[in-house]
Amino acid sequence: MSSLTYWLFQPCFLLTGVASTLAKAATSSNASNGGMPTSALLLLPLASLIQISLGALAAKLITTKRFNIRPTLLGIENDDEAGASDIQMCTTFANSGPLPLILSDALFRGTVLSDVTACISFYLLVWSPLFWTAGKYILGLIDENNNEASNEKGRVLLKVWRQIKMILSPPVVGSILGVIIGSNAMLRDSMLKPGGFLAPLFGSLRTFGVAYLPAAILVLAGSLVKKKDDNSLSNERQSSISSKTILSILISRFVLSPILALTTVRLMSLAHLMPVDNARTLAIVTFTLLMEGCMPPAQNSVIMLQLANEKERASKMARMLTIIYALSTLPVTLLLGVCLGRSSILGFT
Repeated sequence: MSSLTYWLFQPCFLLTGVASTLAKAATSSNASNGGMPTSALLLLPLASLIQISLGALAAKLITTKRFNIRPTLLGIENDDEAGASDIQMCTTFANSGPLPLILSDALFRGTVLSDVTACISFYLLVWSPLFWTAGKYILGLIDENNNEASNEKGRVLLKVWRQIKMILSPPVVGSILGVIIGSNAMLRDSMLKPGGFLAPLFGSLRTFGVAYLPAAILVLAGSLVKKKDDNSLSNERQSSISSKTILSILISRFVLSPILALTTVRLMSLAHLMPVDNARTLAIVTFTLLMEGCMPPAQNSVIMLQLANEKERASKMARMLTIIYALSTLPVTLLLGVCLGRSSILGFT
């Protein structure tokens, strides 16, 4: 299921979402017709980069030994590098795709829902490549010494090939193909129009994309199953989750991250990047950015660990995320109310 999600469901979800968003932006003359202008959509990848960078900086600070915060606040041992990297991952990357889409579908209807969905899709254009590349570094899943070539030239070529494979992961390729299809008039007409000769293919990809969210949830649930041969006391102790760890992640995700999201909006406003000339577009972009800063950690971290055959860490991450998601109901609800109020998006529903 992890492989299916990584190689098929998520790439199809990103491809169809990005292509449909760009196609709608290309065929809409202005935002009042229900389409987001391309200039506004392009702000979302930039904002995604800023928010992830600020989150990574905060994660590095709170897990660095020199600040003497890790043993006291996070409740993990100094030699538990895997635990520290898991916390850095949860602090850096939020659930920026499935959960925002579900919440948006519950809050909005009509053109506002379509435009918020479009903004989320563009936010993922940067989020997905960073998650599947930088995320592997954070979790320590990059093995530089594996399968070394026999000569210097071979080592260089092998290193370049590994970098290309890491950057061009299936989710990244899906995003790139979505941009190509949505930006090309001939491809748009052949794939997205009902009468296009490639419309059945695009419809099939969209169907696979719909399976992304339930598949990711199944992977998360499946990682909670504990094998019978993992019952030793040492494994039990190694996979235990500290209450301080949970508390620190909750604080970083639902206190620090919303502040960073608001900071991102402020910075972009000071740089005169926000679409202040159109109140509706400004409200939608602002709400999307604030909402992205109020989400719990990314559940795709479990999939990444599963694909790397880190079964014990995947199980621990899944149990930690289950606890955090269960405790996040109240803060997410309260923070979404703040997002709705500060963005004034309800005035356009």
